[in-house]
Parts: sequence; structure tokens; C-alpha cells
Amino acid sequence: MADLTAKAVITLLGNYTNSLDLVIVKDIFDKSYTLELADGTGDDQGDIQWHDTRSLAASATENLDLAGSLVDAFGNTLTFAAVKALFIKNNSTGTQVLSVGGAASNVWSPFANTSDIITINPGGVLFMMDGTGWAVSGGTSDLLKIANAAGAALTYDILIWGDSA
Repeated sequence: MADLTAKAVITLLGNYTNSLDLVIVKDIFDKSYTLELADGTGDDQGDIQWHDTRSLAASATENLDLAGSLVDAFGNTLTFAAVKALFIKNNSTGTQVLSVGGAASNVWSPFANTSDIITINPGGVLFMMDGTGWAVSGGTSDLLKIANAAGAALTYDILIWGDSA
């Protein structure tokens, strides 16, 4: 039996300055946000993770089935009951735009409508985290659509933390 402990830390640091006649005015923003998951299946817990670097040909799409088709590093087929964190990075250095969401049926809840699509430009990142998580239900709300909208192949990194019950 695999155990999961996970920690996501987002640090935002901004240094915004304006030079005036006799002074330089600074607005410094420095804040970190943390999500920690202990092993388990309740709030602020997770017991499964899946990650991959994936390739999509030009204009290709794929539906990731969160309930029964993803396989972890140990060869276990995963069935997410809730997703606690989703990280996707578009590795393209060209013009390839990655679209997330918009599956035609069995749509995972954050993208509950076919028009719920987030685009990730080259080098961009999508990161969502919630200790309670977003529900996954096999056969009704378990598909995460990923699409390459551009004219050349691209790769992307993806990580999903969640629980199985």
C-alpha cells in the first residue's frame, strides 16, 4: 500500500517601484500560500498521485479519465474520488497554446460546461489546489480534456494529487 504526503508552496514576490521627484516609492508584495496533504482520504488529505510529461500532435486532443485509466509509478490504476491539486505546465517555447477543459461529456466538475476552458500559453502554468478537493465520479464527471490548438506538436507536464475514497 502506497502512502502519500504532499506539499505545494506558492510564493508570490513583487517589487513595484515608481521614481518621483525626490523619492522612490516602493510597493513590495511577498506572500506564500501552502497546501499540505497528509496521507488519507479526508479534507487536507490525499492518498494517490499521478504525473507525466505528455505530447500532443498539432490540433490533437486527449481526454484524461480520472476514474480508472491513469496508472501511477507503481503500476496501480488510479480512481480519483476527489482531486486536491492539479498542475499543468505548457512546455512549448513556440506558439502552441494548450487548452484545458471543454470535454463533450462526463466532464470533471471544475470544467462542468463544455465552454469552461482555460488556455495556457507557451511557458504558462495552470495550478489549482483545494484541501477539500473537487469531486470525481466515474462515468459521469471524470474526464479532463487537454487540447493542442496550434499547428505544431507540444509537450506538457501534469501532476494530480487526490484521494480515492
